Amino acid sequence: MTPEQKKEYMREYNRRYREANREKLLQAKREDYQKNKDRYRENSKQWKAENKDRLSEYFRQYHLDNRDKRLAYLKQYKEENRDVLLEKKREYHHENKETISIKKRQYYKDNRPRVREQLKASYLRNREARIAASKIYYEREKEQISKRGKKYREANKDRVRETGRRYRKENRGRLNALHKKIRLTKARRIPGWLTEKDFQKIEKIYIRARVKTETTGESWHVDHIIPLHGTHVSGLHVPSNLRVIKATTNIRKGNRFDLDKEWA
Repeated sequence: MTPEQKKEYMREYNRRYREANREKLLQAKREDYQKNKDRYRENSKQWKAENKDRLSEYFRQYHLDNRDKRLAYLKQYKEENRDVLLEKKREYHHENKETISIKKRQYYKDNRPRVREQLKASYLRNREARIAASKIYYEREKEQISKRGKKYREANKDRVRETGRRYRKENRGRLNALHKKIRLTKARRIPGWLTEKDFQKIEKIYIRARVKTETTGESWHVDHIIPLHGTHVSGLHVPSNLRVIKATTNIRKGNRFDLDKEWA
């Protein structure tokens, strides 16, 4: 028998032996592991440390080759073990509340623009549902929300004042549109058929006027093409009746509407 034939014979013999004594070998392996657990763990830890790059490349390639299979498995596992996973998550959060809070604050600090963009996109995707849920929650917890707000404002007066000042500075165009909306609603110059999209268009026009004022150094106004309280005809506070013009032009135009004259 040649060395190659002998090697093949021993390989086949070992395969048959393992198949015939599978449970016996597994039991012996488990017993050996229990007796030498610390040694095995130490050897494994040392091997992983010495082959870190090799392991990383192996797992990366494995995930790429089996991505769809793993995603399908994880999805099925989550669906079948939803309650168990939720309970584990609650327990973990309860036991590690402070650590999680610190990590969240640090992550937000390191990734502020990215987090804000993600939150904005999430809000826009679920805007209607969030608004409806917020209204229900507010009606249910109105008194508690009021108490918490009052308590927070009293304890953080300087911070609240600074936040309000910064918000007004960064959102002057939006606030101008809002204040105009409130005034005109009282004066009944905003029709009831305006949609949320129309109000967003109006807000963008006021923001554009604010941006032009800041970038050009000149004052720009939002003008009602047909005046709201004209002598002969009155317009409405709607997107199609609004435009951004220089403040000097708007003042010169006043409360007049003349089809034959361009107020450029």
